[in-house]
Amino acid sequence: MWRRRRSRRPEADRSLGLGDLAPDELAAVRAVVEALAGRDEAVLRAVGAYDDGDPYLWTQDYGTWGRVDVVVPPGEPRTWNGWAVRTTEPGWTSVVVDMWTAQEGRSDLSLELDLHRPANGPVRAVFRLLHVQ
Repeated sequence: MWRRRRSRRPEADRSLGLGDLAPDELAAVRAVVEALAGRDEAVLRAVGAYDDGDPYLWTQDYGTWGRVDVVVPPGEPRTWNGWAVRTTEPGWTSVVVDMWTAQEGRSDLSLELDLHRPANGPVRAVFRLLHVQ
């Protein structure tokens, strides 16, 4: 499985975009993005967003804006900019979503998360990082 603080897209399988995720994987990604935009602390805690501190750290003291507010990117998750990679560990997929803010539209913020599909059970999202790319 990938570690939390990676910042580069892996070389392996660069062709797999968000559009190639299964419907339940896209739903898991959407749920995390909507929770970030809605500041839904219960959902964010459930996916581990507060495990390493404030998940909104990179949205504060943000360039000329001072602070930015994350919003859900336009369109369906299948069309969002980003990428996904099936890791070498069975059942895991790493996902990066290019985020948007209310102040600037498309931003240089990226959401990194992992999706875990256990042998018997629903897909589970694991928050890794919201940061400036």
